[in-house]
Amino acid sequence: MYDLKRLRPVLVGLKVRLGKDSDGGYVVLRDHLEKTGVLLSFGVAADWSFEEDFFRRRPGLTVHMFDASVSFPLIIVKFASKLAKLDFVKAGRYLLAALHYVTFIVLNDSVAFHRKFIAVRKGRRDVTFEDVLRLLGDAPVAPGSVFVKLDIEGGEYDLLQSIACHADAINGMVIEFHDLDRMGWKMEEVMKVLGDRYVVVHVHGNNFTGLVPGTALPTSLEVTLANRSLVTGSPVPDPGPYPHPGLDRANDPSMEDYQLNFSYVQSHRS
Repeated sequence: MYDLKRLRPVLVGLKVRLGKDSDGGYVVLRDHLEKTGVLLSFGVAADWSFEEDFFRRRPGLTVHMFDASVSFPLIIVKFASKLAKLDFVKAGRYLLAALHYVTFIVLNDSVAFHRKFIAVRKGRRDVTFEDVLRLLGDAPVAPGSVFVKLDIEGGEYDLLQSIACHADAINGMVIEFHDLDRMGWKMEEVMKVLGDRYVVVHVHGNNFTGLVPGTALPTSLEVTLANRSLVTGSPVPDPGPYPHPGLDRANDPSMEDYQLNFSYVQSHRS
């Protein structure tokens, strides 16, 4: 379990939504767009609407995406499979993903797709965060020039300890925390480490994955962090409401979005 009140966002500049108006879209600061030279995205599956939107709004951006679970041939296979089952909606989504793969990745010198997972230890299909930084070149990464998107289905907890060591280079992150019915305590530990260098500027509950039993707490949260270097003066709590009108969208549009109450305290552990 976890205490939602520990994640209450602070007011830090203007925000913008990037990506789809459903699952795959995230909220960041305008300052993130202005200061980012390199976008590192870990966990994309067949949806890079966030990365495309970031790229479109930030001229000169370099994008590196990492996910060993997807490839262009696999997208085509899934398209054909859905088409054979007469599931035209999902077939259309995979066809659109294939087209965007070509236009956004293959034909774009500023975008690279790596068929690797991000992990704490290097492996046959795994790279470390230090490996990723070395991909950017021999010159040191400019302070505050990197933005990180992290959606790796539960692997975020251990990895964030490594990423925190490079806080000087990272102006912000958007993180999807998973399995909070079991890992809420772990998220709190990670956020304490990150809290030395980052502040929470946005939170949204993912309504695809349900609530922690017996609570109003989502089992998955999308959390946006900003480097404290972007904060002037003492941070002021954001009065909300959350979801934020005009920015947040339900991950599953067929269901009501989760209302977040940042005075909610969950004191039990599972």
